[in-house]
This record gives sequence, structure tokens and C-alpha cells, in this order.
Amino acid sequence: CSRNGIPQRPVTLATSDKWKPLRWWGSVGSVSRALRGASVDLVHSNQMWTHQAAAAAAARRGLPRITHVRDEVGPE
Repeated sequence: CSRNGIPQRPVTLATSDKWKPLRWWGSVGSVSRALRGASVDLVHSNQMWTHQAAAAAAARRGLPRITHVRDEVGPE
């Protein structure tokens, strides 16, 4: 990305965990702050576990979101 002049914003990604709510909300806040300063039209993630925080932050900002599922998904 750097070589091609594409801006990057590192964010903390955590999965939703009822036993660690501060970690979860910190992750959503991290993504939300990164989105605030960027001209973003769509939030994209590559796995279901990254989609959780990205989707929550995007929803806060009224942005559409998409996930490409690359992990194996069980029948359940």
C-alpha cells in the first residue's frame, strides 16, 4: 500500500466477547476513529472475525459494509 500511495490506518480488531466488553468496544472505537478521518464509501473485511468490529464501526457512521469469507465455515 505504501509503495502505491494508498493511505493506511492501523486499527485494533477484536471479536465480540461478553467477558471482555472493554476490549470489544475499544476495537469498535479504533475502527470508528480511523473511518472518521477518511473519505470512505465502503468498509471491506476479509474474514468473519474482522467483520464484527468493522461492521459495527461502519454502522455507527452509516457506511455500507462487505465481507469476503475466506475462512472455512462449519455447517452450523
